[in-house]
Amino acid sequence: MLDTPLMVRRRARGRWDAPPAVPFADWIARRGIARTWPPPTFGDLDYHLTTLFPPVRPRGHLEVRYLDAQPPGRWIDPVAMLAALLHRPDVTDRVLDLCAPVGTGEDRWVHAARHGTADPDLNRVARQLVDLACGELGALGLSGDSVDDITAALHARLDREPAPRRPGEPGRPTPPPRTPRVPPPPGPLPQPRTPQTGPRPRQSADPSTTRRTTP
Repeated sequence: MLDTPLMVRRRARGRWDAPPAVPFADWIARRGIARTWPPPTFGDLDYHLTTLFPPVRPRGHLEVRYLDAQPPGRWIDPVAMLAALLHRPDVTDRVLDLCAPVGTGEDRWVHAARHGTADPDLNRVARQLVDLACGELGALGLSGDSVDDITAALHARLDREPAPRRPGEPGRPTPPPRTPRVPPPPGPLPQPRTPQTGPRPRQSADPSTTRRTTP
């Protein structure tokens, strides 16, 4: 436990990177590069323990550790995608072929963790995998509506758009459509007419005068 190298070193500010091959015991004993660090706390030890993965975990199974970090109600999307990509050996072979160009080298893991699908190569492969998985969803016994829903959600993830909600799923109600506002015509607004209380004036027949006469 104490001889396990640090995965990260917690800091109040900045990056949490830890130098390679520095066990927690060296930090306690202030050996090597760790002699320049502040002394570790019980909180540092507790966090170090959360990064350990002892070899007593189940073997022979594929463990997917990010399923509990999905948006509400959308856990089925990655489950369906993984099932679609693994349900036939020939499909899985195609997955390996697609991932091989971007999965070589230890530095690629760090790069993928930091940039994700913002990296053009990873984005391209991710889209190919989504297309491949969506084409295999029908073989999983899902209904047509479920296939369409999962397909839309997976593509929405890549496009960084909100995933569609399932019918009846709680969430914000859809607002009613807004009536477009018609802009007023250009120019000054017409002035309202003042109603007249007496008899209407009569225009003189002589166009040279502007005098109005009343009967």
